[in-house]
Amino acid sequence: MQDAFNYLAYEINIERGYKRIVLVLNGHTKVLKQENASLIKNDGGIPQNAWHKILITARRNRFKIRTGDARQHSDYESAPLVFSFSDVSFSTGKVALFTNGNNQFYFDKLNVESLICETFWKPAKNIRVKPDNANVFVEQFDKPFGTK
Repeated sequence: MQDAFNYLAYEINIERGYKRIVLVLNGHTKVLKQENASLIKNDGGIPQNAWHKILITARRNRFKIRTGDARQHSDYESAPLVFSFSDVSFSTGKVALFTNGNNQFYFDKLNVESLICETFWKPAKNIRVKPDNANVFVEQFDKPFGTK
């Protein structure tokens, strides 16, 4: 989340019966992924009056979301993978939680942890950089242009 007009959201809508990922850029909403809750296997649908386990992992531009009924899943990693997607809209941001029309959807113990940064390359050992002399110019302008 950058601000109220720029964010990614995992939306669980009980009234309409879906789970989806929405991207809001400059106030304009785009649905990136959507599934009818009854079609998502083994995650318990969208049970009311129950505790839920939700694990959202963001690493670079890759996101994974696991959601499940806490009565059926002892830990977060055992909750079924609901969405896996990539998005490069934001490189940094904040975490926010909200519910919309889900009056009996409970969660607690919010925990946000930094993941170990990954690198694409490893620097070579004992590397020696030679100075580049290509940017040294010697010019003389003592005669009018075009004369020898």
